[in-house]
Amino acid sequence: MPNTTHEPLNTPIIEQGTGELPSSLTFFLTRDQRRAVLRSLAKLSEDRTRALLIAAGVELAREGVRS
Repeated sequence: MPNTTHEPLNTPIIEQGTGELPSSLTFFLTRDQRRAVLRSLAKLSEDRTRALLIAAGVELAREGVRS
């Protein structure tokens, strides 16, 4: 096996303005849990994102949340 050396990686540059881009939230549920959660969210809003924010008590901003 050849002896190789590695250059240190440069720190990634954070693009300006990317803090406002949406990001995903992923978690795992059983099939029955998923169905129950979706039924509950549907009572709050037709939009799942909006319903989840309402259920979590997160203030809804005008931008970035469909109604």
